[in-house]
Amino acid sequence: MNNTKRLALLVCLVFLVLWRATAQSQDSQEQPCRLIAQALEAAKKLKPGMLRADIEKDFQLDGGVSFRTQGRYLFRKCPYIKIDVNFDLEGATETPILSPKDRIASVSRPYLEYPFAD
Repeated sequence: MNNTKRLALLVCLVFLVLWRATAQSQDSQEQPCRLIAQALEAAKKLKPGMLRADIEKDFQLDGGVSFRTQGRYLFRKCPYIKIDVNFDLEGATETPILSPKDRIASVSRPYLEYPFAD
């Protein structure tokens, strides 16, 4: 193989390696952004008047102390993304049991925080 062909082959190999590294870097940067966009969309869909059960499709109750009138929820795909939700109670208010029929009164904007442990 002459030097020109070797040089051309080397340039092609370097180009392929750099292209692959750039593509992987972009994928690793885009993945967290996609996750955050999913959390924002899920939170945006929650409106006053919807049920507690509607929240639990994409979010789960955080650890620590909870009250029936308010709750802190984690995004199921990433426990560091949270929302705070206030509820209008459905039925008997003296029971501490969370009812899937409680209605959303308000939802906070999503925020970042470590999960709480019980």
